[in-house]
Amino acid sequence: MTLLELPLKETNGYWEQLGSQLYYAYHPAVSPVAVAVLAGPFATERVMTYAPWVRWARFLAQHGVSALRFDYRGVGESTGRFEDLSVADWRADLDFCGQWLQQQHPGRPLIWQGLGFGALLAAEAFQRGAGEALLLWSPPASGDQAVREALLRRMSFDLAQAGATEPKGAVDYLAQLEGGEPVSIEGYRITTRLWQDCKALRLTANHADKAANGRPVRIIKLKQTEVPLVAGSGLWQALNPRARMRHCPLNPDLSQFFASNLAWIRDIPTTEKTAP
Repeated sequence: MTLLELPLKETNGYWEQLGSQLYYAYHPAVSPVAVAVLAGPFATERVMTYAPWVRWARFLAQHGVSALRFDYRGVGESTGRFEDLSVADWRADLDFCGQWLQQQHPGRPLIWQGLGFGALLAAEAFQRGAGEALLLWSPPASGDQAVREALLRRMSFDLAQAGATEPKGAVDYLAQLEGGEPVSIEGYRITTRLWQDCKALRLTANHADKAANGRPVRIIKLKQTEVPLVAGSGLWQALNPRARMRHCPLNPDLSQFFASNLAWIRDIPTTEKTAP
C-alpha cells in the first residue's frame, strides 16, 4: 500500500480556552518530516475557503507533514461571542495551537502557514521567533483590508436585496464603525474595537524577509483577476496571466498548486532540534 492509499486519520475536538471551546482538526502524517499550523482567513471568508483548506491539510498529511487547522474563538465551530473577541484573542489561539503541535512532534520543524487575515497572525508568530519557516497565501497589507473586503460583499448583498433603493456605500459603513456603531456582515458583528484592532495589525514579512538565522519565508499572492482556486470564493490561484477568468470547476484539481508548496516545505532543513 502506497502512502497516498493510506486512510486518513483525523482527530477533531475542542480545547478549553479561557471559558470558550476552541475547535481543532489534527491531520497526523506517518513519520512526519515537518509540522504545519494553518491559520485560516477572516471569519467572513471561512465558508468560502473551507473546502480547499481541508484538502490542503489532508494533502500535507498524506505527504509527510502533520497539519493542524482550527477555528478562532467566536468563529465557525468554536464557541464564544465574536463581538466580544479581539485580535489578541485570536493571536493567543494561534500560539496555543503552535505549542500543542510542537509537543506532539518534538524536534520537527514547525511551519506557520496563513491565508489572508490568518497570514498576518502567522507572520507575527514567526516574527516573535517561533517556528522554522513561514508560508503565506495572499496576505493583506493590514487587518483592516480584510474587513474592507468583507464590506464589499455586504454592499453587493445590499444592492441585490429587493427594495434596497438607497444602499449604503463603503464610506457610510466605515463612518459607522469609526463612530462606535457595529456593522453586521454575514452574521458577524464587526465592532469598533475590532475595527481598530485590525487597523493596527500589519504584515511583518515580505518576499525578501528572512530572520537573523535565515529561516525561510515564502509569500504567494493569489490573484482574484485570474484563474480562481475555488470558483466564487475569496481563495484564488494565479496559473496563467493570459487566461483571465477561465472556466474553473467547483472542485478543481489543485494538485500542482499543492505540490509546489509541498516541494518548498520539503526543502526546509529537517535536522532535529534539541528538546529544552
